[in-house]
Amino acid sequence: MRQRRLSTKLLCRIALFLGVYCLAVPAWPKYSDEDLKAVYLYRFASLADWQSTPLAQQKTRYCGEFNSVIAERLKAIVETQPEAATFSYLEEVDPQESCHLVFVESNPQTALPTLKLRYPHALLVGNGEEFVRLGGMIAFIKVNNRILPLISRKHVEPSQIRLRAQLLSIAQLFEEPTQ
Repeated sequence: MRQRRLSTKLLCRIALFLGVYCLAVPAWPKYSDEDLKAVYLYRFASLADWQSTPLAQQKTRYCGEFNSVIAERLKAIVETQPEAATFSYLEEVDPQESCHLVFVESNPQTALPTLKLRYPHALLVGNGEEFVRLGGMIAFIKVNNRILPLISRKHVEPSQIRLRAQLLSIAQLFEEPTQ
């Protein structure tokens, strides 16, 4: 009887310890918005189809700005898979080369027209609804404290890139203003 009481006490203490430990340690790691955006950017290439473009047979090239934390995080992800993709800073891309995905944060109102001409078959991605309103294709927005892509199918169409249903199903679709 006494041995049973000891084993019950021991089990209760172990259960209490495990319960306190589980509450003290988060069940999942916390990722920053920048980390989430970088992962989204990396995944966009697998959720888009360049088959109707001159980039169809090329290795995926991601491009971003020097001064972007998100571009730095994307570069780190791409470097873990060098056989699948490459990363270049926009400021260093050879004029003969192109990018599959271009991420820009600074001055979209002046950068977008130039980027559309320079990279006609690239996904142009930025931050905020204003980026899409200015002509960008995909922007990151926050909805209910979650990062989501906002997509303008109208702006993607001229690039000849087809977005897969999986991407469209998780995204918010930009409502074009009616005039």
